[in-house]
Amino acid sequence: EYMGTLLSSDSACLLPHAATHTHCTHMAVVGFGVNEDGSIKTSSGGKYSKGGNLETLVGVDGLCFRFEYWAEKLAAHTFQSRPLVLPLPLDEARAMLKYYEHARLMLFVEMQEQGRRPDTEVRTQPAVPLDDLEPEHAAALRALEARLEAAIAASGFRERGVFVRLSTRSPKDAVFSCASFYELFDAELRARPDNATENIIGFARALAKAQRVHTGAEAMRLLLNSKRVYEDVSMAELMKQDNFDIDIVLRAFEDIDPELEFRAFVYNHRVTAITVYNPSLFVPFIADHEGEIKDAIVAFFEANVRSHFDGSDGSFAVDKYVFDTVLTYADPPQVTLIEINNPPPVAGCALFDFDNPRDRHVIENGPLELRCLDAPLPRGIDQLWFRGASYIRKVRGHAPRDGDTVHAQSCARCGWAAIVGERFHCLADGCGESLCYFCHDLRLHNPRHAFECLGTRAEDRPVVEPATVALDAAPVEPPQTVVSTCTIL
Repeated sequence: EYMGTLLSSDSACLLPHAATHTHCTHMAVVGFGVNEDGSIKTSSGGKYSKGGNLETLVGVDGLCFRFEYWAEKLAAHTFQSRPLVLPLPLDEARAMLKYYEHARLMLFVEMQEQGRRPDTEVRTQPAVPLDDLEPEHAAALRALEARLEAAIAASGFRERGVFVRLSTRSPKDAVFSCASFYELFDAELRARPDNATENIIGFARALAKAQRVHTGAEAMRLLLNSKRVYEDVSMAELMKQDNFDIDIVLRAFEDIDPELEFRAFVYNHRVTAITVYNPSLFVPFIADHEGEIKDAIVAFFEANVRSHFDGSDGSFAVDKYVFDTVLTYADPPQVTLIEINNPPPVAGCALFDFDNPRDRHVIENGPLELRCLDAPLPRGIDQLWFRGASYIRKVRGHAPRDGDTVHAQSCARCGWAAIVGERFHCLADGCGESLCYFCHDLRLHNPRHAFECLGTRAEDRPVVEPATVALDAAPVEPPQTVVSTCTIL
């Protein structure tokens, strides 16, 4: 299923080869890195050009969305620090996969022993002692950490901080395993008024800032605990085998305003739709400057992006993709490119729904719409993933929700009085400490101690499934008071 969505529809014919690990000769040109002059090199050490095998590569779209390709073309229009690219050897990649699989298994067993349903998607996996892995995998991971540490030291970015990612995606989903995320989130909340808009902006900013790393060990923590990294490395290993080629990219960390991030959809070489990246967030500045923001993003595309993907620069043409940008609080707003991505359904659509026939028609054909929220959503912070909403309630002292257990005990680590939701009781002789959900998930206790999970969360209440809607039924319109559109007819 993942292979079917990851690949563009044009490259679906590669699936039989990938599924059987059969060597596919035209896949060899996908492998690339960076030459000394910064240009993109092929697996044979040459440079990409319009001619030759590249035009016969059915899955050419996938190449364009790798960082090493678009970052060279659009270097003048994205963040200005020169990135460092570290090739990831196959042995280190396989060691990363083994680590993640071992950690998920440990988490599954832990949840069963605690009497919790084994829903590993809502838990932070435990750290795996490298000595628990096969010696060759442990050695490979130590070597990778040493290479990352050396690269960060040589980059000149250590004090400023480093943003780490793969050629394909970043490990941003792993920040919830880091205590720094909650420290940053706490600071953001305490510096802001207590309302849904400011709380969600605080969440977005903490999420962005928690991706800053200063050491090889911090970079490894994100890479090893990211499901996104696991999926992409697994796919690269599955499809390429002898031609395995995926890189780790290090960039100087940039402080941005993540609430001003936008995703634009390009079909047939024109921008057809734009949406705020965070569909839960109402930002008054965006609502007040819709027209200027739309004009700025379209002008940025026409001036800086389009010619690099429509074939007019002498390279191959790609007619559908998305590009993410971040704006500034200025009038007119300044636009910076974050990255180029696959088109839907691989890329998320935020305030558009690719399964909705009307939304899909707009994404693929226009007329151009910019979608944003023009008022806070009725559910407020509950639009966030439950972990973020629960932490906001903890810091703000909000009343518990229906279905949350309120305990008499306080957390032995953070001091949260009257733990709400799940309470973790240590079963070790002579201990008996109680931890809240967050402190337990961050492993702020002796890792050898076993815990019993007591209490329930509102998320564990039975959910009534919504009625099924036929595919040919009229789409349900979003509330007009919530989603604002700016349309060119």
